[in-house]
Amino acid sequence: MRSVFLGDAHLLPPPGEGHRRLVTFLDRLEADRLFVMGDLFDFLFGTRRAGPGHAAGVLEALERVATRGIPVAYLEGNHDFHLRPLLDERIELWTDPRDVQLGDLR
Repeated sequence: MRSVFLGDAHLLPPPGEGHRRLVTFLDRLEADRLFVMGDLFDFLFGTRRAGPGHAAGVLEALERVATRGIPVAYLEGNHDFHLRPLLDERIELWTDPRDVQLGDLR
């Protein structure tokens, strides 16, 4: 079982090389599970009025990961929060710490 943990990219607007590299990584990802550990963006507040702006391409790439059947769990960080309106329903959103069992490891 291959689980991938990703977080703390702190991507800034406007979309740039970091955004493109992350989207490429996600589009090529082969894993059994993806855990996003928060703070992919330097700031993202999940309201349509504020808009996803610079985050749109990365969020769409996360949706594509989920569409390919790779479970995605997104743990909100202290720079990205209240994200439910911005995330596809197939992406599991965690707003509090969780224990995860990975093989014999917890």
